[in-house]
Amino acid sequence: MYLFSRRRRAAPGQIPEAMGWAVETAAKASQIAGLPVTAWSSMWGADAGTITWTVFAIDLVGIEQAGDKLATDAGFSDRVREAETLFSGPVEDQLAQVLHGAPQDAPSEYVSVVTAELAPGAFRTGVEAAIEIASAADRITGRPTMVSMAMTGRYGGIAWLTGHPDVAALDAAQNATNADGAFVALVDRVSTYYQPDAVQAIYRRLI
Repeated sequence: MYLFSRRRRAAPGQIPEAMGWAVETAAKASQIAGLPVTAWSSMWGADAGTITWTVFAIDLVGIEQAGDKLATDAGFSDRVREAETLFSGPVEDQLAQVLHGAPQDAPSEYVSVVTAELAPGAFRTGVEAAIEIASAADRITGRPTMVSMAMTGRYGGIAWLTGHPDVAALDAAQNATNADGAFVALVDRVSTYYQPDAVQAIYRRLI
């Protein structure tokens, strides 16, 4: 399974309008592409005003077909072009392969994302440790954690993605993992498999 994401920052003073456009555009894209597109806003830890659209597909063929449908739809292209003033900076795309877990049946309201980069010489052990961390978090919080590997961008990028139905569940999950001694020890034990610059961010679903 693959996860494609596209992100862009709303222009200063245009965040409410950009969010409204993002929701409507995600719905339009879902209709055209035939795959559910979800829009997210950065909540904590990512650039303020950043909006991200995500879509899952079983294989790269599905990603390609969805992209082709959107690219050749004149109405959709016009819609994107007309919204240029709502955003600033470049469009950033990323493609990742899901290594562990699967998307939930219904999108969560919040998703916490931890990203790291494999250290040189630790490809196999780092991937195994990533899945071990996700499995441990599953047991502790009761929330499924997905592990993905970046296919674009910096080589060896790993991400842990955990969905939460609401902010209270997010808070409870964070407290549970931070208070679990075995989980903390696990993270410490495998930390040398990753570069020392892991980043965590939290996103809220718009649609």
